[in-house]
Amino acid sequence: MQRFIGQVRLNRYELLLKLAGTTLWVLSLTFIGFLLAAIIVEYKIFDKFSRRMVKLAKLTNIHPAALVAILGYVTGPRVAHGVLSELLFEGVIREGDVFSAILIAGFLCRVYIILRWFIPVVLPLLGPELALKLLCFNVTIDAILTIAGFFYAKLRLRPPVLKDRDKLSSNQNEDDVSEASCKKALKRAFENFAKFALKYVVLSIAIGVFLLLGFFDVLNDLLKPYVVMLGLNPKAAAVTAVYLLQPSAALIICSNMLAMGEITPVQALPAILLGSSFFTLFHDCPKNIMPYYLSVYPKNLSLKLLIVKIVVPSVFYMASAILLCML
Repeated sequence: MQRFIGQVRLNRYELLLKLAGTTLWVLSLTFIGFLLAAIIVEYKIFDKFSRRMVKLAKLTNIHPAALVAILGYVTGPRVAHGVLSELLFEGVIREGDVFSAILIAGFLCRVYIILRWFIPVVLPLLGPELALKLLCFNVTIDAILTIAGFFYAKLRLRPPVLKDRDKLSSNQNEDDVSEASCKKALKRAFENFAKFALKYVVLSIAIGVFLLLGFFDVLNDLLKPYVVMLGLNPKAAAVTAVYLLQPSAALIICSNMLAMGEITPVQALPAILLGSSFFTLFHDCPKNIMPYYLSVYPKNLSLKLLIVKIVVPSVFYMASAILLCML
């Protein structure tokens, strides 16, 4: 970092040009990502894939209604949770149906995250190589939870007793796409992009100022004694620290550090994994996820979901980060 500050003092205009170029490039790619996501959602491109998911009911002991409900993950997790909680309250499905269905829905949830977060934000900021490596860790834990969901349903659940009103057809969730239009998709893309762009530009300016003032040198000095014990690169520790408070800001910092050569993708990956683990455990879970689960599901079911959807992935990412640091 000291070498970096010295170079900045010698040629600040070069630094500002690099930051401006990186900002414009990321904004361009981010808008394309938001537009692609809006088109996919607007024209129901995933409908065929979603309808085929209903066939999983024949391979497990999960009530078909639960599997139909989790298709809502494609448009947002809370859509699926809202339907599942209503079906559970009405006695149509069992708690075991909810638990196993949510585990199996890991890949559907990942589709939602890819559309709303990975393609528009992570991919442009981190670049294809680092972003895809990060996605591999995400997909790995999704696969583990999906397999666990299948085994749980097979070993712990009995085949559901279906009533006439419970027999669902995949066509029930089909929406009329005749009203879909590029205009609507473009409007949605602009709205989502505007929210991101404003924050991104402000944060980029702030990060540029902080880099010039040596703020991250001070932060690194404070964190160094702790991150050394984990084997994390001291410069990359800033990414982990900021991720705990604001993931998008951490990725912007990481993007700029990568562009300036301050850290390498090998050093950035464990920092992001560790930051993701900390953010989920200490920020997102107590502030958002836990209150929501407790409000829509019984306490015992909420506890099980928190363990498998929050604690298990966080421990996996943390262990992966430490292992990567040791290699």
